Amino acid sequence: LYTDGALDSDDGGLSADDLANSILSSEADRSSALQTFNETVASLELPDRDDLTMVLLEHKQGVSRFNDGGEARQTATAAAPAKSAVLEQGWRGDEAFLTVSGTATWMRSSSFLESAQQLLRQYPQLTIDLEHCDYLDSTFLGTLHEVVVSKPDAVRLQHLPDSIRTLFEELSMQTVLGQVDSAIHPLPGQMRQLRRVEEDAERQAQRLLKAHEVLASLSVENREQFQDVVESLRADIK
Repeated sequence: LYTDGALDSDDGGLSADDLANSILSSEADRSSALQTFNETVASLELPDRDDLTMVLLEHKQGVSRFNDGGEARQTATAAAPAKSAVLEQGWRGDEAFLTVSGTATWMRSSSFLESAQQLLRQYPQLTIDLEHCDYLDSTFLGTLHEVVVSKPDAVRLQHLPDSIRTLFEELSMQTVLGQVDSAIHPLPGQMRQLRRVEEDAERQAQRLLKAHEVLASLSVENREQFQDVVESLRADIK
C-alpha cells in the first residue's frame, strides 16, 4: 500500500508496472523491498514530489499470526528522500527575519505561523528567506499565504528558488508572489531555531483544514484540486 508520492507522475515517476516488475518481483530479501522502493523514488528528484507512505503486507500459507515486534520482526530504515525542515528566526533593528530550509511540511506549519504572528506583533517588517528551501507541502503553502495576507505591507519574501516560485504560480498565490523582493536583505548574524509546537490531533486537523481552505479559495482549479481534502478534514473534525 502506498500514498500518491511516487507513482504515475507526469514528470517520469514510477508506474504500478514498474513497482510490480522491478521491486516486488525481485528475488531480493523481502524486508528490503520498502527500502528499495523509497530509494528509487528519492533518486527521481521529482519537481512535484509529495509525501510518501508505504506499507508492505505479505500473504503466505501456514499458521496465521500477527508479528507485534518479536524476534522475527524485520525492519529496514531507508534514507530520507529530502532534508528535514529547519526554521530559524532573528531580528536586527526594526526588522525581523524567518528562514525556511529543507523540506517544510504540515508538521512545522504551526511553528512557522506562531513565530510569524509573534514577530509581526513586535516588528514593523518581516522578511521570509527561502534560499535553502527545497519544497513546501500544501499545508505549509497555505499557512505561508495566511501569514502574507495578514499584513501584506509588512511581509516580504527573498531568495525565492525557481521550484518554489513554480509552486506559487501553479496554486495562484499571486499575493505571495507580489511580496517577493528583488533586493536582498542580509540575515542577522545570529539566528535561532524555532521551537516545535506540540499539538493534539484536533488542532493539527484544524491547521490542515484552514491551510487547504485558503488554497482552495484562490482559484477554481485549486478548489477542484483540494475539494476532497477539505471535505475529508471537515468530516474528521466534526
